[in-house]
Amino acid sequence: MNPSPPELAQLPGEWETKCDDRLKKMIVLRCFRVDRVNFAIRNYVEAVMKKDFVDNRPTIMKDVFDDSRPEEPIIFVLSKGVDPTEVISKEADARNVQFESISMGKGQSEKAKRILSEGAAEGQWVFLANTHLSISLLPELENIIEGIFKQKVSEDFRLLLSAAPHPDFSISLLQKSMKITQEPPKGIKSGMLKVYGAKQEFTGVDQSRAFRKALFGLAWFHTILIERKKFKSLGWNVTYAFNDSDYNVCEDLLANYMGRSEDGKPVDEFYQKGQPIAWSALQYLIASCNYGGRVTDDRDRRLLEVYAKEIFNDSLILPERWKPYGTDELNYQYPFDEAANKTMAPDDFYIPKLFYDEIAAKMEDVDKPLAYGQHVNAEINSQVIESSELLDSILGLTPQKVSGGGDSQESGTLKILEDIEQRLPEFIDLYALKAKLRGDDNPLNVVLV
Repeated sequence: MNPSPPELAQLPGEWETKCDDRLKKMIVLRCFRVDRVNFAIRNYVEAVMKKDFVDNRPTIMKDVFDDSRPEEPIIFVLSKGVDPTEVISKEADARNVQFESISMGKGQSEKAKRILSEGAAEGQWVFLANTHLSISLLPELENIIEGIFKQKVSEDFRLLLSAAPHPDFSISLLQKSMKITQEPPKGIKSGMLKVYGAKQEFTGVDQSRAFRKALFGLAWFHTILIERKKFKSLGWNVTYAFNDSDYNVCEDLLANYMGRSEDGKPVDEFYQKGQPIAWSALQYLIASCNYGGRVTDDRDRRLLEVYAKEIFNDSLILPERWKPYGTDELNYQYPFDEAANKTMAPDDFYIPKLFYDEIAAKMEDVDKPLAYGQHVNAEINSQVIESSELLDSILGLTPQKVSGGGDSQESGTLKILEDIEQRLPEFIDLYALKAKLRGDDNPLNVVLV
């Protein structure tokens, strides 16, 4: 057997010389190994352009707001499983800016006008969420925004909107705004980077070293649950929209059970320093109460509980470099050996940015099915589906023109429809027919008329 991946293997015989570029080889690969087309496209883009175009890096909110201007709205285009509210709120707190948020919908127009006027004058961040739910209000809202921007606004003011794709959304508003698309990360590495990229610092706790390790385990748990959906029915019996709010709630739970503190003092007066971590309680709260609140299938719930018991226990924090179960040959372990650091204060040295950089540099770029506890056949099935969807999308974007100046596909379809229409019989006048057949007890006439 050839150990090389199919997309990198040499073609047999004369085909290696006939297919003298990567694109021709991809066409041949499409005929025999549809499941590897995505990998071939990734290699092609990386070779022809550069690696930045294939790396799925999360959006860093700090960079977004550094590049923004007070008179330029920021629109977050929503996708399934993504909610930017929490990240925006944390960024506002980090900059000591007051943050006002309102979910748009029926009856919210007056409140939106008020907080817009106040925010522009006082230098607040105003977030109008789910504006696609109030499309009819957008023209009026746009006039208000233009009126505010004609006046002098505070340099700290930012107007943020979120909306799902909608055919009637204001084009002019889109043109004058900064657009941010937050797609759900694809792959374990991208998911982990999204978690750590959203943090400026770790929550202060008594057991800070154990907390950092537990957070890594939680990030792994969260990412695996989201990524299993790529295996379709082999991943989950029902697809669930796990999102950032699930992770944030569980992070707060970990902080509470590990002695959340402010100014060096525990927030919980009942917390006892040095007490064992109540893993069984955390397993129940994370798997059954929080993430499990979305799960409707019994077997999916059982899988969720198995993941929680496998990850959240003493084996997560006792080893210096924890590795997820079954990934001994893969590079998914905890990034640092904190016990070996004798020079700097751990809490000041091990910050989210350091974890982000280490994960970006060393974690696996391509996930093996073993990381999910899946067989390689499950991966092949998901890759065939992904490749087929990608190729169908490319074909859908291709102009459907016949070579040699012929008619387009749409014109051909219209001609067929016109021909069918000409051959259709005239409509039957039911009222006249009923009058004609009145008193006729023939069963066929009774049923049809």
